[in-house]
Parts: sequence; C-alpha cells; structure tokens
Amino acid sequence: MMVGAGARRYGRALFVLAQGRGETERTGGELAKLGVMLGGDTEFSRFLKHPLIPPKAKKAVLREALGGGFSGMVVNFMCLLSDKRRERLLPEIVVVYRGLVDAAQGVLEVEAQSAVPLEKVEVEALRETIGRAAGKEVRVMERVRPQLLGGLRLRLGDRVLDASLSGGLSRLGTTLREARL
Repeated sequence: MMVGAGARRYGRALFVLAQGRGETERTGGELAKLGVMLGGDTEFSRFLKHPLIPPKAKKAVLREALGGGFSGMVVNFMCLLSDKRRERLLPEIVVVYRGLVDAAQGVLEVEAQSAVPLEKVEVEALRETIGRAAGKEVRVMERVRPQLLGGLRLRLGDRVLDASLSGGLSRLGTTLREARL
C-alpha cells in the first residue's frame, strides 16, 4: 500500500505518544479495530467520511461510539483526524503505525506473493532464510496473485525482489526491445 506524507506524520506522532505512555500494543490493537470499522461500507464509515457533516457532529458521535471500548488517546486522535478532515487517512495511518511498532520490536514484515498458495514448509523456509540474512524476526504475509504465473515476488518494506515468471518475462521483453539486432 502506498502511504502518503500526511499518514506518515499522523502515524509517527501517534506512535511517539503511545510509546511515551507505554501503550504501543494497545493503541495498535485499537487502531486495527478502527480500521476494520471504517474500512467497510458501513453507516458509521459513511458518516465519518461524509464531507458535509461538520467535525463537531462527528466528534460527538466518535466520543459516544468509541468512549467505552477505546482509550482516551485513540478517541482524541480520531477527533483530531475529524477536525482536520483526515478520516480517510486511517487505513494508511494503521499501516505506518504497525510498521513503526514492528521496527521498534525488531520485526521485519515480508509480503510473499505467489501464483498459488505456498506450503507451510515453504513459508517457514522463507521466514528462516530472511530472518538469518536480516538478523530480525520475520512475519510473512502471504498474497496469492495468479497473474505472476509462477515463482515468487517478495516485498520487504520499500524493496521488491521479483523472481516471478511474469517478472522474468517482462524483463526479457524489455531486454529484447532495447537490443540492437
């Protein structure tokens, strides 16, 4: 997921605040719950994202709806997003926040894309090999993408290692187009 500068600023600010209070995990869990609540096409989601509803009304609903099950810090954060009309950034903020928590804990998230589901043995081998090379604990997120045709594409933060059949064919095509015959 591409993350914008605004989401990075808000995510980093919330992380620093939560870390200072020793509540990084709790805040991360609450953000994930909020991401699910606002991610779908629910009445609550439509209400919060509606541009014509004033922030004051949104904040009242947020305080009522989230007050019991969420920390004051997260409720206040959502109210700040509402004041700034940045509610739509929440999915990106969740990604940024999770990445900061992982980095602080020495965890590297790797997205493994393949044309067919990977076997558990293959996932474990990836986890061990990358973990040894990076010197970190590795969390593998699997994605099935049939358009890869075969092979594997790994995404480690902003780096992509493409060993897929479609990637190889694309590189071959580029080489042939650039070749002077």
